[in-house]
Amino acid sequence: MKKILFYIPSLAPSGGIERVVTTIINNLYDKFEITILTNDDKEPFYSINNRVKHDFLKSYIPLDMNSRVKRVFSQFKKIYISSKKLSVYLNDNNFDYVYITHPISHLELLLSKYDFNKIIISEHGASNNYNNIYKWIKKLTYKKCKYYCVPTKSDCEFYEKLGFPVIYTPHYRPDLNYQKANLDSKIVLNIGRYTDDKKQLRLLKIWNSIDLSVREEWKLNIVGSGELYMKLDSFINEHDLTSSVFLIEPQKDISAIYKDSAIFALTSRSEGFGMVLLEAAGFGLPLISFNCPSGPRDIINHSNGFLIENNNDELYRENLVKMMEDKNILETLSQGSKQLCLDWSNEKINRIWMEIFK
Repeated sequence: MKKILFYIPSLAPSGGIERVVTTIINNLYDKFEITILTNDDKEPFYSINNRVKHDFLKSYIPLDMNSRVKRVFSQFKKIYISSKKLSVYLNDNNFDYVYITHPISHLELLLSKYDFNKIIISEHGASNNYNNIYKWIKKLTYKKCKYYCVPTKSDCEFYEKLGFPVIYTPHYRPDLNYQKANLDSKIVLNIGRYTDDKKQLRLLKIWNSIDLSVREEWKLNIVGSGELYMKLDSFINEHDLTSSVFLIEPQKDISAIYKDSAIFALTSRSEGFGMVLLEAAGFGLPLISFNCPSGPRDIINHSNGFLIENNNDELYRENLVKMMEDKNILETLSQGSKQLCLDWSNEKINRIWMEIFK
Protein backbone atom coordinates (compact mmCIF):
# COMPACT_ATOMS: atom_id res chain seq x y z
CA MET A 1 0.00 0.00 0.00
CA LYS A 2 1.38 3.40 -1.02
CA LYS A 3 2.29 5.79 1.80
CA ILE A 4 1.03 9.37 1.39
CA LEU A 5 1.94 12.36 3.58
CA PHE A 6 -0.52 15.27 3.72
CA TYR A 7 1.65 18.22 4.76
CA ILE A 8 -0.73 21.04 5.77
CA PRO A 9 -0.07 24.25 7.76
CA SER A 10 -3.05 23.44 10.01
CA LEU A 11 -6.34 21.57 10.00
CA ALA A 12 -7.66 23.40 13.08
CA PRO A 13 -9.56 26.19 11.24
CA SER A 14 -13.14 25.63 10.07
CA GLY A 15 -12.56 26.91 6.55
CA GLY A 16 -13.12 25.49 3.10
CA ILE A 17 -9.53 24.30 2.57
CA GLU A 18 -9.64 22.28 5.77
CA ARG A 19 -12.99 20.73 4.80
CA VAL A 20 -11.73 19.82 1.32
CA VAL A 21 -8.51 18.24 2.59
CA THR A 22 -10.38 16.33 5.29
CA THR A 23 -12.85 15.03 2.70
CA ILE A 24 -10.05 13.84 0.41
CA ILE A 25 -8.36 12.03 3.31
CA ASN A 26 -11.60 10.39 4.42
CA ASN A 27 -12.21 9.13 0.88
CA LEU A 28 -8.71 7.70 0.44
CA TYR A 29 -7.68 6.40 3.88
CA ASP A 30 -8.64 2.80 3.02
CA LYS A 31 -6.73 2.88 -0.27
CA PHE A 32 -3.45 4.36 0.96
CA GLU A 33 -1.52 4.57 4.22
CA ILE A 34 -2.07 8.25 5.02
CA THR A 35 -0.23 10.43 7.53
CA ILE A 36 -1.08 14.06 8.26
CA LEU A 37 1.74 16.44 9.21
CA THR A 38 0.83 19.94 10.42
CA ASN A 39 2.97 22.89 11.43
CA ASP A 40 0.93 23.42 14.57
CA ASP A 41 -0.01 20.87 17.24
CA LYS A 42 -3.78 21.46 17.13
CA GLU A 43 -6.39 18.83 16.42
CA PRO A 44 -8.41 19.04 13.17
CA PHE A 45 -11.73 20.89 13.28
CA TYR A 46 -13.40 18.31 11.05
CA SER A 47 -13.55 14.61 11.88
CA ILE A 48 -10.92 12.36 10.30
CA ASN A 49 -10.95 8.57 10.30
CA ASN A 50 -8.98 7.19 13.25
CA ARG A 51 -6.87 5.04 10.95
CA VAL A 52 -5.10 8.21 9.78
CA LYS A 53 -1.96 9.11 11.74
CA HIS A 54 -1.41 12.76 12.71
CA ASP A 55 2.11 14.05 13.35
CA PHE A 56 3.08 17.59 14.37
CA LEU A 57 6.10 19.47 13.00
CA LYS A 58 5.67 22.13 15.73
CA SER A 59 7.06 24.91 13.55
CA TYR A 60 4.06 27.23 13.80
CA ILE A 61 4.89 30.91 14.37
CA PRO A 62 2.02 33.39 14.91
CA LEU A 63 1.97 36.29 12.46
CA ASP A 64 1.58 39.89 13.61
CA MET A 65 -1.23 41.14 11.34
CA ASN A 66 -0.61 44.72 12.51
CA SER A 67 2.96 44.90 11.21
CA ARG A 68 3.90 43.85 7.69
CA VAL A 69 7.63 43.93 8.50
CA LYS A 70 7.20 41.64 11.52
CA ARG A 71 4.88 39.42 9.52
CA VAL A 72 7.41 38.96 6.73
CA PHE A 73 10.21 38.30 9.22
CA SER A 74 8.10 35.68 11.02
CA GLN A 75 7.24 34.00 7.72
CA PHE A 76 10.90 33.69 6.74
CA LYS A 77 11.72 32.35 10.18
CA LYS A 78 8.93 29.79 9.90
CA ILE A 79 10.15 28.70 6.44
CA TYR A 80 13.68 28.21 7.75
CA ILE A 81 12.59 26.22 10.82
CA SER A 82 10.05 24.13 8.91
CA SER A 83 12.45 23.20 6.10
CA LYS A 84 15.06 22.03 8.63
CA LYS A 85 12.53 19.97 10.57
CA LEU A 86 11.01 18.61 7.37
CA SER A 87 14.39 17.37 6.20
CA VAL A 88 14.80 15.35 9.38
CA TYR A 89 11.20 14.09 9.37
CA LEU A 90 11.28 12.97 5.74
CA ASN A 91 14.61 11.22 6.20
CA ASP A 92 13.16 9.31 9.15
CA ASN A 93 9.90 8.44 7.36
CA ASN A 94 9.61 7.04 3.86
CA PHE A 95 6.66 8.29 1.80
CA ASP A 96 5.76 7.63 -1.81
CA TYR A 97 4.19 11.08 -2.22
CA VAL A 98 3.74 14.30 -0.27
CA TYR A 99 0.51 16.25 -0.81
CA ILE A 100 0.54 20.01 -0.13
CA THR A 101 -1.89 22.91 -0.56
CA HIS A 102 0.17 26.07 -0.13
CA PRO A 103 3.09 27.87 -1.89
CA ILE A 104 4.99 28.20 1.39
CA SER A 105 4.69 24.46 2.06
CA HIS A 106 6.10 23.79 -1.41
CA LEU A 107 9.00 26.16 -0.82
CA GLU A 108 9.74 24.43 2.49
CA LEU A 109 9.78 21.02 0.79
CA LEU A 110 12.16 22.22 -1.92
CA LEU A 111 14.46 23.79 0.69
CA SER A 112 14.47 20.49 2.58
CA LYS A 113 15.83 18.97 -0.67
CA TYR A 114 12.89 16.60 -1.06
CA ASP A 115 12.47 14.89 -4.44
CA PHE A 116 10.05 17.17 -6.30
CA ASN A 117 8.88 14.24 -8.43
CA LYS A 118 7.14 12.98 -5.29
CA ILE A 119 5.29 16.25 -4.62
CA ILE A 120 1.57 16.55 -5.40
CA ILE A 121 0.32 20.14 -5.22
CA SER A 122 -3.41 20.66 -4.77
CA GLU A 123 -4.90 24.09 -5.44
CA HIS A 124 -7.71 25.53 -3.31
CA GLY A 125 -7.68 29.17 -4.33
CA ALA A 126 -8.52 30.81 -7.64
CA SER A 127 -5.57 31.79 -9.84
CA ASN A 128 -6.07 35.46 -8.90
CA ASN A 129 -6.47 34.80 -5.20
CA TYR A 130 -2.88 35.16 -3.99
CA ASN A 131 -0.70 38.13 -3.14
CA ASN A 132 2.22 39.01 -5.43
CA ILE A 133 4.79 37.16 -3.31
CA TYR A 134 2.81 33.91 -3.39
CA LYS A 135 2.19 34.32 -7.13
CA TRP A 136 5.94 34.76 -7.63
CA ILE A 137 6.69 31.62 -5.59
CA LYS A 138 4.15 29.64 -7.61
CA LYS A 139 5.47 30.86 -10.94
CA LEU A 140 9.04 30.12 -9.91
CA THR A 141 8.56 26.73 -8.25
CA TYR A 142 5.24 25.05 -9.13
CA LYS A 143 6.60 23.30 -12.22
CA LYS A 144 8.77 21.35 -9.79
CA CYS A 145 6.19 18.76 -8.82
CA LYS A 146 4.75 15.54 -10.20
CA TYR A 147 1.22 16.91 -10.56
CA TYR A 148 -0.55 20.19 -9.92
CA CYS A 149 -4.18 19.33 -9.07
CA VAL A 150 -6.71 22.07 -9.85
CA PRO A 151 -10.46 21.75 -9.08
CA THR A 152 -11.94 24.10 -11.72
CA LYS A 153 -11.86 23.89 -15.51
CA SER A 154 -11.02 27.56 -16.08
CA ASP A 155 -8.00 27.52 -13.74
CA CYS A 156 -6.90 24.21 -15.24
CA GLU A 157 -6.79 25.86 -18.67
CA PHE A 158 -4.98 28.89 -17.21
CA TYR A 159 -2.18 26.81 -15.68
CA GLU A 160 -1.87 24.53 -18.71
CA LYS A 161 -0.91 27.60 -20.75
CA LEU A 162 1.87 28.31 -18.22
CA GLY A 163 3.27 24.81 -18.70
CA PHE A 164 2.39 23.47 -15.26
CA PRO A 165 1.87 19.67 -14.95
CA VAL A 166 -1.82 20.29 -14.25
CA ILE A 167 -4.63 17.76 -13.70
CA TYR A 168 -8.33 18.59 -13.36
CA THR A 169 -9.46 17.24 -9.98
CA PRO A 170 -12.99 18.35 -9.02
CA HIS A 171 -13.65 18.12 -5.31
CA TYR A 172 -15.56 15.34 -3.62
CA ARG A 173 -19.02 16.08 -2.33
CA PRO A 174 -18.51 16.09 1.46
CA ASP A 175 -20.04 13.30 3.51
CA LEU A 176 -22.89 15.16 5.21
CA ASN A 177 -26.31 14.07 6.40
CA TYR A 178 -28.04 15.21 3.20
CA GLN A 179 -31.78 15.78 3.48
CA LYS A 180 -34.27 17.85 1.51
CA ALA A 181 -34.04 21.50 2.49
CA ASN A 182 -37.10 23.19 3.96
CA LEU A 183 -38.00 25.64 1.19
CA ASP A 184 -40.76 27.03 3.42
CA SER A 185 -38.25 28.17 6.05
CA LYS A 186 -37.80 31.64 4.50
CA ILE A 187 -34.12 31.60 5.39
CA VAL A 188 -31.33 32.79 3.07
CA LEU A 189 -28.01 31.15 4.00
CA ASN A 190 -24.40 32.21 3.49
CA ILE A 191 -21.41 30.24 4.79
CA GLY A 192 -17.79 31.40 4.75
CA ARG A 193 -15.04 33.07 6.72
CA TYR A 194 -15.66 36.72 7.51
CA THR A 195 -13.00 38.05 5.13
CA ASP A 196 -12.84 40.54 2.30
CA ASP A 197 -12.69 37.69 -0.24
CA LYS A 198 -16.08 36.34 0.88
CA LYS A 199 -17.71 39.79 0.75
CA GLN A 200 -20.42 39.23 3.37
CA LEU A 201 -20.61 43.01 3.84
CA ARG A 202 -21.65 43.22 0.21
CA LEU A 203 -24.39 40.68 0.90
CA LEU A 204 -25.58 42.76 3.85
CA LYS A 205 -25.80 45.85 1.65
CA ILE A 206 -27.81 43.94 -0.94
CA TRP A 207 -30.08 42.58 1.80
CA ASN A 208 -30.58 46.06 3.23
CA SER A 209 -31.56 47.34 -0.24
CA ILE A 210 -34.40 44.80 -0.58
CA ASP A 211 -37.77 46.35 0.11
CA LEU A 212 -38.97 45.61 3.63
CA SER A 213 -42.27 44.29 2.30
CA VAL A 214 -40.31 41.49 0.58
CA ARG A 215 -37.89 40.55 3.34
CA GLU A 216 -40.00 41.17 6.45
CA GLU A 217 -40.79 37.43 6.78
CA TRP A 218 -37.30 36.31 5.74
CA LYS A 219 -34.06 35.88 7.67
CA LEU A 220 -30.44 35.95 6.53
CA ASN A 221 -28.08 33.58 8.35
CA ILE A 222 -24.35 34.16 7.83
CA VAL A 223 -22.29 31.29 9.26
CA GLY A 224 -18.59 31.82 9.87
CA SER A 225 -15.92 33.66 11.83
CA GLY A 226 -13.03 35.95 11.03
CA GLU A 227 -11.48 39.37 11.20
CA LEU A 228 -14.45 41.24 9.74
CA TYR A 229 -16.92 40.14 12.40
CA MET A 230 -17.06 43.58 14.04
CA LYS A 231 -17.67 45.34 10.70
CA LEU A 232 -20.52 42.99 9.87
CA ASP A 233 -21.99 43.30 13.34
CA SER A 234 -21.76 47.10 13.24
CA PHE A 235 -23.53 47.25 9.86
CA ILE A 236 -26.32 45.02 11.15
CA ASN A 237 -26.86 47.26 14.18
CA GLU A 238 -26.49 50.57 12.34
CA HIS A 239 -29.10 49.58 9.74
CA ASP A 240 -31.56 48.05 12.19
CA LEU A 241 -31.20 44.53 10.77
CA THR A 242 -30.92 42.70 14.09
CA SER A 243 -34.31 41.05 13.69
CA SER A 244 -33.55 39.62 10.24
CA VAL A 245 -29.78 39.02 10.04
CA PHE A 246 -27.84 36.62 12.27
CA LEU A 247 -24.11 35.93 12.50
CA ILE A 248 -23.67 32.28 13.50
CA GLU A 249 -20.53 30.53 14.74
CA PRO A 250 -19.11 27.72 12.53
CA GLN A 251 -20.64 24.32 13.21
CA LYS A 252 -18.90 20.95 12.94
CA ASP A 253 -22.19 19.41 11.86
CA ILE A 254 -23.48 21.91 9.35
CA SER A 255 -26.24 19.66 7.98
CA ALA A 256 -29.06 21.06 10.13
CA ILE A 257 -28.27 24.63 9.03
CA TYR A 258 -28.39 23.69 5.34
CA LYS A 259 -31.58 21.64 5.86
CA ASP A 260 -33.40 24.53 7.55
CA SER A 261 -32.67 27.02 4.77
CA ALA A 262 -34.48 27.90 1.54
CA ILE A 263 -31.82 29.72 -0.55
CA PHE A 264 -28.02 29.65 -0.59
CA ALA A 265 -26.46 33.03 -1.45
CA LEU A 266 -22.76 33.57 -2.18
CA THR A 267 -21.22 37.01 -2.80
CA SER A 268 -17.51 36.13 -2.90
CA ARG A 269 -15.11 38.05 -5.12
CA SER A 270 -13.03 34.90 -5.48
CA GLU A 271 -13.49 31.16 -4.94
CA GLY A 272 -11.05 28.34 -5.57
CA PHE A 273 -13.98 26.01 -6.07
CA GLY A 274 -16.98 26.96 -3.97
CA MET A 275 -17.40 23.84 -1.84
CA VAL A 276 -20.30 25.41 0.03
CA LEU A 277 -22.23 25.61 -3.25
CA LEU A 278 -21.79 21.88 -3.84
CA GLU A 279 -22.80 21.14 -0.25
CA ALA A 280 -25.86 23.39 -0.52
CA ALA A 281 -26.87 21.72 -3.79
CA GLY A 282 -26.72 18.37 -1.99
CA PHE A 283 -29.58 19.57 0.20
CA GLY A 284 -31.53 20.72 -2.84
CA LEU A 285 -30.97 24.40 -2.12
CA PRO A 286 -31.47 26.89 -4.96
CA LEU A 287 -28.21 28.79 -5.53
CA ILE A 288 -27.24 32.36 -6.34
CA SER A 289 -23.69 33.66 -6.73
CA PHE A 290 -21.59 36.18 -8.58
CA ASN A 291 -19.64 34.64 -11.46
CA CYS A 292 -16.36 35.14 -9.63
CA PRO A 293 -13.18 33.26 -10.47
CA SER A 294 -13.39 30.41 -10.59
CA GLY A 295 -15.66 27.81 -8.99
CA PRO A 296 -19.31 28.93 -9.13
CA ARG A 297 -19.55 28.57 -12.92
CA ASP A 298 -18.66 24.85 -12.57
CA ILE A 299 -21.58 24.29 -10.18
CA ILE A 300 -24.36 26.79 -10.95
CA ASN A 301 -26.35 26.48 -14.16
CA HIS A 302 -29.72 27.69 -15.42
CA SER A 303 -31.50 24.73 -13.82
CA ASN A 304 -30.29 25.16 -10.22
CA GLY A 305 -29.73 28.87 -9.67
CA PHE A 306 -28.57 32.27 -10.87
CA LEU A 307 -24.98 33.10 -11.84
CA ILE A 308 -24.71 36.89 -11.77
CA GLU A 309 -22.10 38.93 -13.62
CA ASN A 310 -19.49 40.37 -11.29
CA ASN A 311 -20.17 43.79 -9.74
CA ASN A 312 -23.81 43.81 -10.84
CA ASP A 313 -25.31 44.11 -7.36
CA GLU A 314 -28.64 45.30 -8.73
CA LEU A 315 -29.09 42.19 -10.89
CA TYR A 316 -28.12 40.05 -7.91
CA ARG A 317 -30.75 41.78 -5.77
CA GLU A 318 -33.42 41.40 -8.47
CA ASN A 319 -32.84 37.66 -8.82
CA LEU A 320 -32.62 37.09 -5.07
CA VAL A 321 -35.97 38.88 -4.69
CA LYS A 322 -37.40 36.76 -7.52
CA MET A 323 -36.42 33.62 -5.59
CA MET A 324 -37.82 34.96 -2.31
CA GLU A 325 -41.16 35.88 -3.87
CA ASP A 326 -41.84 32.78 -6.00
CA LYS A 327 -42.02 29.35 -4.35
CA ASN A 328 -42.40 27.70 -7.77
CA ILE A 329 -39.00 29.04 -8.81
CA LEU A 330 -37.48 27.63 -5.62
CA GLU A 331 -39.00 24.20 -6.24
CA THR A 332 -37.75 24.11 -9.84
CA LEU A 333 -34.23 25.20 -8.91
CA SER A 334 -34.20 22.74 -6.00
CA GLN A 335 -34.78 19.88 -8.43
CA GLY A 336 -31.88 21.16 -10.53
CA SER A 337 -29.57 21.18 -7.51
CA LYS A 338 -30.49 17.61 -6.65
CA GLN A 339 -29.82 16.52 -10.25
CA LEU A 340 -26.39 18.16 -10.15
CA CYS A 341 -25.45 16.06 -7.14
CA LEU A 342 -26.75 12.86 -8.71
CA ASP A 343 -24.39 13.53 -11.61
CA TRP A 344 -21.46 14.45 -9.31
CA SER A 345 -19.73 11.10 -8.88
CA ASN A 346 -17.38 10.62 -5.92
CA GLU A 347 -16.43 7.27 -7.48
CA LYS A 348 -15.19 9.07 -10.60
CA ILE A 349 -13.13 11.45 -8.44
CA ASN A 350 -11.73 8.45 -6.57
CA ARG A 351 -10.43 7.05 -9.85
CA ILE A 352 -8.67 10.34 -10.60
CA TRP A 353 -6.83 10.28 -7.26
CA MET A 354 -5.97 6.60 -7.64
CA GLU A 355 -4.32 7.46 -10.97
CA ILE A 356 -2.43 10.38 -9.41
CA PHE A 357 -1.03 8.30 -6.55
CA LYS A 358 -0.45 5.08 -8.52
